[in-house]
Amino acid sequence: MRSWTMVLPIAVCLAIAISGLAQNPPQQGGMAMKNFKVDAFIEKVDANKDASMTKDEWKSAGLAEMTFTLCDTNKDSKLTKDEFAACSLPEAMDSNRDGILAVAEMIEFDKKMMSAPKVKYAATSPYMEGGETGADFIKLFDIDKDGKVTHDEWEKTKGSTVYKDKHWPEYNKNGDEFITVDEAPQPPTPPAK
Repeated sequence: MRSWTMVLPIAVCLAIAISGLAQNPPQQGGMAMKNFKVDAFIEKVDANKDASMTKDEWKSAGLAEMTFTLCDTNKDSKLTKDEFAACSLPEAMDSNRDGILAVAEMIEFDKKMMSAPKVKYAATSPYMEGGETGADFIKLFDIDKDGKVTHDEWEKTKGSTVYKDKHWPEYNKNGDEFITVDEAPQPPTPPAK
């Protein structure tokens, strides 16, 4: 009987915590994230009506490639309804707060993000012992040798490096489409003597 008196308060606390998380999902990068209803969105973008969106269809609709790349989890250059619906996107994209993502809302959100003042980021990405830093970090991941690392290049390369357990947002500090040398990790500063 006594064990039930201890278990009951713990169960009540867990129930309250879980309901709080369900109502207030965790945020990424200081921005609330959400999964939207996407049927109307896909219908508008899916030009060939095959129930998925290709990267070309996405771009033709005037949408920024970065969101497509982030949501294309299997990296097949196609977004299915399930894949896109499972992609957590900034809650602010839904400007009318109806829970349905519209193409015009995403385009407007992207325009606002692009017109926001650009901040120069200090290279504060996590340093990994034995890992490349600075320009050498960029060269390590930069498959097409354009001086910056795309999300696709990061995913294709990181598994063979000491950075294999790290995540894109830890290095893409300004949230654009690339990791640049100013975002690359730097070697640790030697302690002052």
